[in-house]
Amino acid sequence: VAHLDRAFAASERIGVEPTVDLFLARGRALETLGDFQRANDDFTVALERARAAPERLGEWDALYALGKLWAARDYARAGDYRRDALQVARAVGEELLVARSLNRVGNWHVNLEEPHAGLPHHEEALAIFERVADPAGVAETVDLIAMAHHAGGDEIAAASYYERSVALFAAMDDRRGLANALGILALCGP
Repeated sequence: VAHLDRAFAASERIGVEPTVDLFLARGRALETLGDFQRANDDFTVALERARAAPERLGEWDALYALGKLWAARDYARAGDYRRDALQVARAVGEELLVARSLNRVGNWHVNLEEPHAGLPHHEEALAIFERVADPAGVAETVDLIAMAHHAGGDEIAAASYYERSVALFAAMDDRRGLANALGILALCGP
């Protein structure tokens, strides 16, 4: 944060407006430190400036960041940001952004105990990640589909998807994903 504050000060000294990316970077650093209000302020300014530019990728990035930030404070507001990010991603036409946004909207529904509303988002994201051959995206999405089935009480489907995510995470040596998938797979019954 101190280095990013220096970048803001340097921008002011030379008479250059700080970029959307600079606001996003400092917002992420502040979020990591738990400074919600300042992170929200930076993400909001980034969103406003990106929309004014117009800079659609910056707009998506700011909406995505705000959706993540607000998830712990106001889940309805987080959902609004996530849906807006999906709308921008679709308008931009960047498949990976669409897939990432679909997973966030899908997971938002699952966390609201609406797994059947979340599954179509995850399934569309999976098709995109498979089409562009993004193994990390495929693994994360398969894991999210497994969680949606688990939350919906379909333990057979959940176990099947968790078994697939275990294989995918193991192949990538993603130990965090692997540990999570194995832990929940054990809850899916024999």
